Amino acid sequence: AKRIKAINQSIYIIFGGPDAYPLWSGKEYVKEDMIDLIVYGEAEITFKKVLNNFSKYRKVYPIPGTIIRDNGKEIDSAFGEVVENLDELPMPALEDFPLQLYIKKCIPISFSRGCVYKCVYCPREMYPKFRWRSPENIIKEAECRLRAYPERKDFFVCDAAINANLKQIKELCDLIINKNLKISFGGFASTHPGMSYDYLLKMKKAGFNGLCYGVESGSEKILDKLGKKIKLEIIERVIKDTYSAGIDVAIDILVGLPGESDDDFKQTLDFLMRCRKFIKQVGVNYFGILP
Repeated sequence: AKRIKAINQSIYIIFGGPDAYPLWSGKEYVKEDMIDLIVYGEAEITFKKVLNNFSKYRKVYPIPGTIIRDNGKEIDSAFGEVVENLDELPMPALEDFPLQLYIKKCIPISFSRGCVYKCVYCPREMYPKFRWRSPENIIKEAECRLRAYPERKDFFVCDAAINANLKQIKELCDLIINKNLKISFGGFASTHPGMSYDYLLKMKKAGFNGLCYGVESGSEKILDKLGKKIKLEIIERVIKDTYSAGIDVAIDILVGLPGESDDDFKQTLDFLMRCRKFIKQVGVNYFGILP
C-alpha cells in the first residue's frame, strides 16, 4: 500500500477481510496514511455502496460496515447490511485466479454464513445471524466447478460448521447420491447429537470424507464453561460413529483456558487416549487474548 501511494497519491486504498474487524486490526489499519477506508463484515452490499459513493463524490463517507479516518479521528459506523438470501449471490470468480499455482488442490465452497453456536471463546460479534444456501444452489455451483476443473474433485467447505443445518446437509446428500456425482467434501463440523451412524453413512456415501470437530476439551467442567452445551459422551460417540462410517476425523483442542486446572488438562489427555484409534489428526490451539 505504501508503494502504491508513493507512485500515485490519488489512488484510494481499501482494506478488508477478517483482520479488518474493529476489535482485531481495523482501527489500527485506518490510522495509517496509505489506507483510506476499512470495510468489515459481509462486504457485498457495503462495498457496492462505497463504490457508488466514491464514483459520485470522489471521496468516501461514513456508512455502516466501514471505518474511515476523518480529521485524525477514526469513525466506526458499525456493521453493515448482510445478504439475507445467499442463493442470490453469484459464484466466486475462481477463473480470475491462477489455480494451477496453488499447492492445495481443493476448491473452496460455502454452504452457510454465520454460526448457530455461542461458544464463549469465539469473537461471535463477527458472525451475524445464521443463513444457509439451498441444497440445489450448492449443487449448481459444485457441478459448475467440476465442469470447469475436471481434475479437481475435492471441495473445502469454508463454514463455521458444515453441519449447522442437518436438514440442509441431508437434502444435499440425497441430491449428490441421486445425481451420482463423484465429489469430496471436508471442513469443520460440530459433534451434534443428530449426527447418528446412519446419518454419517449417508454423508460418506455423498462424498463427505473428512470432518474436523471443535472438541476443545475432554473436561466436562471446561466444556460447560465454554458454552458448548454438549456432553463428552455424545462427543465420543459422534467421533467413533464418524470413524466407523469411513470418514476421516480430526479434532481441535483448546489449551490454557481461564479456570483450566492440571486435572482438567489430564482429562483431555485421557480423552485423547480413549479416542486415539478413531482420530487421524489433532490440532492444538493456545488460549490468548486479542485486542
